[in-house]
Amino acid sequence: MTDQWSGYHNTGGPNGDETITTGPIISIRHPQWTSADPRQDIPIMVFTVAQWKALEKDKFSVSAAPIKPGELGRNRKYVFALPPRFDYAFPTGYEEVEQIGWELASHGMQGEVRMMGRTAVFVTTAKGWAARSGQ
Repeated sequence: MTDQWSGYHNTGGPNGDETITTGPIISIRHPQWTSADPRQDIPIMVFTVAQWKALEKDKFSVSAAPIKPGELGRNRKYVFALPPRFDYAFPTGYEEVEQIGWELASHGMQGEVRMMGRTAVFVTTAKGWAARSGQ
């Protein structure tokens, strides 16, 4: 920060400085991803139905973006969504991931999420992808 910000302090509270709720993100990585040529991951946010309802009512926000996550699918316990602006870095494969996102949103996710301790595992019959969990 510059000298003009001297005396700045964190005000806390409802200004976006307080953690209201948390949840897992499942990141599906393309098998051709390498550190030399990273490809766009498919990040899937996992919300409980209660969290999703609160998000829809603007009780909390998950990013600074002026848009909400895009719902991909749901079951009786969880809502799965793409984070807003997840693909704005435009790495290799972002177009393919956008298309997959549209297809998932249009046709629903085929699979299920199983919680293994603090790790969310997406189980599907799709081939060619690896899933990992992050926070």
